[in-house]
Amino acid sequence: MEHVPQWLKSLRLHKYTDLVMGMTYPEMVQLTEEKLEHLNVTKGARRKIVASIQKLEERPNTLASIDAELESEDCDIKKVLVELESVLKSPIKIEEEENPRSRHDSAIDSGTEVSEDEEQEVGVDIPCSGRKLVDMIMKTLRKACSLILLSQHTDTKNVALLTSLLDLCLSRDCYLPRQKRLLISWKQKLYSIWGPLPSPHQTISPKRKTIPLEKPTYPTIHLRTSPWHATQLGRVVAAQHRRQQRKVDCPFCW
Repeated sequence: MEHVPQWLKSLRLHKYTDLVMGMTYPEMVQLTEEKLEHLNVTKGARRKIVASIQKLEERPNTLASIDAELESEDCDIKKVLVELESVLKSPIKIEEEENPRSRHDSAIDSGTEVSEDEEQEVGVDIPCSGRKLVDMIMKTLRKACSLILLSQHTDTKNVALLTSLLDLCLSRDCYLPRQKRLLISWKQKLYSIWGPLPSPHQTISPKRKTIPLEKPTYPTIHLRTSPWHATQLGRVVAAQHRRQQRKVDCPFCW
């Protein structure tokens, strides 16, 4: 139940996190609309929770359809990665008594290998356990990485989305150390070609266009300091001086 809050948040049902976290994993997958109604869950949320729990049981079929889509020639890699993301964000219950090496050890002791066709036949009759679901996820991720690495025209947004899915798997405890080493090696191969990329869900705000403000215009004051004006000013001053001189020299002006 460690990753149930993140799963509910991705479904926009985080309002009921405390309610679901008070249950065990078997109790959660056995929820019905009647039980949720007794827990005072709204009608719309009841349907959404029950539908999401039903998708948990359908994850093996979802992964099988994703594998088939990855092998097709006209594969929509973006659509495939989005569907795979919904599976990776869902909670995975690993049973305590489940031994991840018991199946491989028995195959080694008997000297036989289990083919992919035999695995599919076994998965039809036996309910998919948490460990087997993780193995199916690893198989799907391997195909997705191979498709992107071998593609001649790859969108960097799809590479960033696949890298975020690898990081999501690396942050969970349901993957074994050997599986995490594989995830790290695939991530390094992607980085060696495209380098570190921004998160696909990161919203980059567009740069605002800065409009340069016009400088205020002031009326130009022309000072009369040109040579012509200086000459005219000198003539006026000289004329006034001559008038004053005439008043002094003329006896009639006393």
